[in-house]
Amino acid sequence: MTTKYSLPSSGIYPWLAAPYSFVGWVPNVSGHLSFGLICPNGESLALNRQPGGSGERAIVVHRRRSAEDFPLPGSWVGLVRRSATLDYVVAARTSAAQTPLFIADKLEERTEANGVLTGVILAIPRDTDSETSELRDAFLSNIDAAIGAAVAGKTEADEERADGLPEWVRDQAVLAQRQIACHRVNFAMFRTGELRLWFDLDEFLGRDTAIVPATDPEKLAAEYLPSQMYFCLKDLTHRHYHHDPQTDQLLDLHRVDTSGNVAEDVEWRIDTLRGLAKVVVEFRHSNVPTSNKKALGVLAYANAFQSLLARIERGNAVGDAMRPQSKVILYDFAHVRSSIEALDALNESRRGALLQLFGIIVGVILSAFALWAGAVQIQPILCDAMRATTTPCPKITPNTAVDLINLVVANPLGFVALLTVLGFAAFIGFFKGVTSVPGAKPIRIWVSRFSSALATSLSQRLGGKDDIGFAAHLGIIGLLTVGAGATAFWLIPKTEVPSVADANRGASGPWSSLGKLVGKKPADSGLFTSSVIAPTLRDLAGSDYDSFMALMSDSTALQGRGVLYVTGKADGGTSRDAAYLLIDQANQKLEIGLRRSGGQSVYRSPGAAIPKPAAITQTFDGISADISPLAVLAPACRNTPNGRTVIFEGMLPADDHCEYRIPLRAGQIFQYSATSARGLQVSIGVAGSQIQPINLSYRAKVDGDYVVRVSWQTVGGTPSERAQLRRFYVRSRIQ
Repeated sequence: MTTKYSLPSSGIYPWLAAPYSFVGWVPNVSGHLSFGLICPNGESLALNRQPGGSGERAIVVHRRRSAEDFPLPGSWVGLVRRSATLDYVVAARTSAAQTPLFIADKLEERTEANGVLTGVILAIPRDTDSETSELRDAFLSNIDAAIGAAVAGKTEADEERADGLPEWVRDQAVLAQRQIACHRVNFAMFRTGELRLWFDLDEFLGRDTAIVPATDPEKLAAEYLPSQMYFCLKDLTHRHYHHDPQTDQLLDLHRVDTSGNVAEDVEWRIDTLRGLAKVVVEFRHSNVPTSNKKALGVLAYANAFQSLLARIERGNAVGDAMRPQSKVILYDFAHVRSSIEALDALNESRRGALLQLFGIIVGVILSAFALWAGAVQIQPILCDAMRATTTPCPKITPNTAVDLINLVVANPLGFVALLTVLGFAAFIGFFKGVTSVPGAKPIRIWVSRFSSALATSLSQRLGGKDDIGFAAHLGIIGLLTVGAGATAFWLIPKTEVPSVADANRGASGPWSSLGKLVGKKPADSGLFTSSVIAPTLRDLAGSDYDSFMALMSDSTALQGRGVLYVTGKADGGTSRDAAYLLIDQANQKLEIGLRRSGGQSVYRSPGAAIPKPAAITQTFDGISADISPLAVLAPACRNTPNGRTVIFEGMLPADDHCEYRIPLRAGQIFQYSATSARGLQVSIGVAGSQIQPINLSYRAKVDGDYVVRVSWQTVGGTPSERAQLRRFYVRSRIQ
């Protein structure tokens, strides 16, 4: 609120009038508050009493309020900047008053027993002097204790003290003004919603200013404290429905001219009605989804104000009779209401269309992901069927999509959090507001206030350049957003997944991603289970894979450059059993070394041996002597039964074979597809007897377990070529 006063030469501060929406006597407050509501017996009163005091009520309130003109909550600012916090004490009584009303456009008055609340407001600022601060705290503590005793009211003495509590507070304030800063202002609040404040400097400061003139700081306090007292009263008795209570500055506190002992009581009513109309127009022009609703709410206040308060005027005193007046030009808000309702209906239609579009987009995206996931699951089944017809099956190669899927699988919590944030961002982008997002409004208000305060301070220091302040405002919001994102990323647990994308194919190919795992243990990096070498590692080790993994359960971190290696020992190093793994990134080759019970085994990719680092030769003495280019390659034999269909697959060198056991009954026929088994020899026989090659089919003669052996038909080439593992696939069926 912007409040303008000028100090009159007489030192008398006249009535200050403001519109007020008064809601019974129920306070809506937060922070430090002591509140008492006492129903006295109607004895003689001392504060601006009107006749007919039966049923009067006494109210004493102590509230601590902090300025909200800072980036942080006022209660926090008050801990550092003491001048930002003031204590307010309201001591008042209700009494009878004439309430105006119009009957057939004729001004009438009705006496109400509690038509006006009159009393004093005390504003007690903090003090840097320790002794004065102790006196101030003692004064407020006494008031709090008196309120508590009055509310309890268990004895007749308590009730008597409660009956005179407002006068007691006023008398205590007069005494306190001799020792501490305690500013006092009178007020009257009517049932109609009018609030008036008045005081003179002697009463405001608690001394004779003719003897001790007011200082400049005291004059400044007299200039601006009345508006803060107005806000305090409004917060105590009014619930804000149509705007943020922290920015309750829609209407001005108006100074009434009392020169010549005649109160000018019309101008503030004109300004109030025009101010309400201006607020309605501002809300109407806003693009915020709820602005039309707020405009209708303020419009209801404006109609209520011009139906009564804009048509009357009061005199100087509280008890003066009211007079009708026609100086205020009333508004016809009917067309404004119709326009707002039409705009609101149009906006509702637009928001409904946006909501449908938002739902369609989300549904299409989720459906696309579901269909793609289903296609990935079905593809292996289709590929198995396509092998029998020699139709090529598309190969899934490592790419960015595979990287993203691995990240999602390894980090489900982060994925859910990211989708949630993106969903909220999309929702806000579609509907241009955060009012429908739970908890978003206070965050938005705080961020806006924080960034605006810092940007304004920066702009003022740079000579009031608005462009710089606006840029700083946007920059601060961006920093807060990035900081919140970084904090969320730091808090959410995550698993690092190495990239398997083949986007950097060169001398090292996709194996170049293994360099990112250097310095990490395989158990932490997924080297043996989820990296690019995991399938090759399992096939290379064959039947010794479990032994290799057992020896690597307590392994070192991955080391090296170009040729990477990792070692492991059994029993924490107390025995000689150990294993190592060599990785040649450039040639995409592996070598596994095992030492168990004095025996040594080496499994190596075909081709030249991988040069062993010094750490391997020192740790595995003797195993390094195996430098033969021939690798001891174990075959990988797998079978997948699917009803009557059995698929045999794996990896075999030229001189080895794979054997499988299947149960057959007498008369059952075992047959396989010649297309799928091209270049392979399939043999079958009863377990424990001679196994013979077959040509496409075999009929079982007796019940029992049968051995199926798969091998290559021809053996040729150099020793290294014959030792190379080659994949095979046989599709068979039992009838």
